[in-house]
Amino acid sequence: MWEQIRGFFEIRINKVMLAAILVLFGVMLLGKQAGNTDHETGKKILTIGAFTGSYWDYQNGFSYHILDDAIKRFEKEHPDVEVRYTSGITREDYTEWLAEKMVKGKSPDLFFVPNEEFGTFVQTKSMMNLDDIIRQDTSFHSGDFYEKTIKSGQWEGHQYAIPYECSPTVMMVNQTLLKKAGISSIGSRWTWDDMYDICQKIAGNKQLKNICYVENYEWKDAFLANRVHVINKEGTKCNFTGRRVYQSISFLEKLQEMEEKTRDVKGDFFKGNVVFEPMLFSAYRAKKTTEYHLKKEGSFDWGYTAMPSGPSGSNCAMVDVLSLAISSQSRYPKEAWELLKTLTYDPKIQAELFDFREGISPLRSVTESLQTVFHLKAQTGVNLDVDVISQVMKDSAIRERYSNYTEVQDEIDTAVNDIINTTANIQMEQILWDKRINQYLQKLQ
Repeated sequence: MWEQIRGFFEIRINKVMLAAILVLFGVMLLGKQAGNTDHETGKKILTIGAFTGSYWDYQNGFSYHILDDAIKRFEKEHPDVEVRYTSGITREDYTEWLAEKMVKGKSPDLFFVPNEEFGTFVQTKSMMNLDDIIRQDTSFHSGDFYEKTIKSGQWEGHQYAIPYECSPTVMMVNQTLLKKAGISSIGSRWTWDDMYDICQKIAGNKQLKNICYVENYEWKDAFLANRVHVINKEGTKCNFTGRRVYQSISFLEKLQEMEEKTRDVKGDFFKGNVVFEPMLFSAYRAKKTTEYHLKKEGSFDWGYTAMPSGPSGSNCAMVDVLSLAISSQSRYPKEAWELLKTLTYDPKIQAELFDFREGISPLRSVTESLQTVFHLKAQTGVNLDVDVISQVMKDSAIRERYSNYTEVQDEIDTAVNDIINTTANIQMEQILWDKRINQYLQKLQ
């Protein structure tokens, strides 16, 4: 058995992943379960795995505010239950801390699941399959969430986690530069050609100097916008030779050729010398809120829209999701489900995301309510464009979840950069890299 474990980690070995994979064996061999009863009060004890700070890597002094409010509400409605959590665990240490708890059979009944760790926790059977409990709960409707966020908690058609907070990728736009170039505001249904034409107009305006046109637009953005999926769902095969891949790489090459004219300029969107830059909506909220409270708004006008679409795709971009799951070790799954619903499905609790977090609520009715829009603008200066956000969330994509995801993405990154940084024929290079990536995938299996 232990030889099998060692073999599993022959390619990717790290302490966090090792601790997580051992959860399965902790549950199967030891049969331990989390949860207990307070001997003095006789109450059931529910525990939550949480981390301090922001999921989006911004300073946040309200780490547990929403959690505390949800617990207070839940305990009032369930007087026979007490909820506890350990404070002070950093985002960086959280996964390892959680895995170690699971190995010891002391997993929290309920825990937050970072998007990048979802597959690990499913494969180690750390999360409870929620299909039956959802089916039996007539007060819960998965359709109330943005479709892609609820799908982010699924694995092979089964629901293992419920979205708590999310942040879609949007395109930041320097509206001041557009106005100076005589360009009217752009719509959310725009294309690569639109973005390129705008950049060309700004490049041709002699009054606009030392301007960077597009910053941090990567191959992942281009591939999503052109409906490119080079790796199959199992992560075992690659198709790098298709027409959509060619279109995407050709566009990235055009952008790079244009940017080479300003390669000596250090682009910084927040200093006003960048026209377009993709960002998570959480980054927009964090920066806009800081400007609002420090009264630094006004140096230039900026906002956001959907990502541009490719000729064979749509205005698609990635959405990152933080979810909540019930431990497969929990002794109190019924109570844990009710607490999970309080955190993810209670409109009042979810509305607090717009006061104490940087993302948006996965509940459509909360994010798109006029009350949220007016409140956010008045309190933080953030413009919540419901039409744009609704479109972005509808067109969004969630992270692929095949094995060795990071390593495979790095290989594709190497391939794309190699092609656009050489003068070789793109289609010929696609064929060569298709062979190399498939050989690499075979080694990983």
